[in-house]
Amino acid sequence: PSAGERRAVRVRRAANGIGIDVNEANMIVRIAQQSAAAEDKLLHPGDVVLSVEGHNLSGRWLPEVLEELTPATEYNFVVQWCHTESRAGLGCNGGGSGGFDILSTQ
Repeated sequence: PSAGERRAVRVRRAANGIGIDVNEANMIVRIAQQSAAAEDKLLHPGDVVLSVEGHNLSGRWLPEVLEELTPATEYNFVVQWCHTESRAGLGCNGGGSGGFDILSTQ
């Protein structure tokens, strides 16, 4: 993907979750091997999740928003890819870079 490019992605949630780790800025920092996200190849480390099912994530953490939604096997994400310099530091949205596991988010 190109830096700054926004795109709509249909994300699958399998029995073991989506298969991504995100930081406080909702940036994907890891894709789990053999997960729905790895199989679909639509999400990438460095993508920042901006919205889920039309819910803007500004100031909200992705796992919390997913918990509030009706459980589904697919979600509509809008993501924006960050350039490499941002990925190493604070992220496109200025959040921290610590990873949080949402592999089993229902």
